[in-house]
Amino acid sequence: MKDALVPADLHQALRRATQAAHVRLNHHPLLAGLTRPGYRLATYREVLCRYAHGYAALEGRILAWLARHPGVFDYAGRRKLGWLEQDLDWFGDQPLARAPAGAVCPDIDSPGDLLGVLYPLEGATLGGQVIAPHLERHLGLTPEAGARFFAAYGADTPARWRDFLACLARWPAAGEEGERACRTACATFAYLEALLDGGVAIGQPETAAG
Repeated sequence: MKDALVPADLHQALRRATQAAHVRLNHHPLLAGLTRPGYRLATYREVLCRYAHGYAALEGRILAWLARHPGVFDYAGRRKLGWLEQDLDWFGDQPLARAPAGAVCPDIDSPGDLLGVLYPLEGATLGGQVIAPHLERHLGLTPEAGARFFAAYGADTPARWRDFLACLARWPAAGEEGERACRTACATFAYLEALLDGGVAIGQPETAAG
């Protein structure tokens, strides 16, 4: 009976395992208003600073593991830290200097761990396609002016996602690597949420000077 509850497809297993964490991240106070009028530019810049710190740590671990295990996945054309750095440079900002207490970057020690870290990062590029037009409409930001990260792969984003799903399809959901992928994906979502938690006050309404 237990096996009947395990999705045969790793993508389905990852989606099920991370659903609550994904929803919680999307509703975080620093992200919840990204697509709505009135979202503060200062909040957006805070998100970029915190994400740049997080992506530096995550991509450092991705690239270090792939250097020891070439051929598992081609990440060379998928690096996202440079996009964040481009946006920060445009604003004249710097990445978060250090992670808030409780923000623990997940380790990558197996193919399952790698896929677990990649799942939130690659999935975020799909959300970016929804967010980017709103950033331009409400904040005047474009891929060339402060919104390179959310533009992601542009028109190639759906194809890049399909390529990633094809990689997932080579690994079964059942077994150690599938279980590790789900655990590490949840840990990656938790890491990103913890990074944002250190700056929740930035997203609070401004009060009038008394």
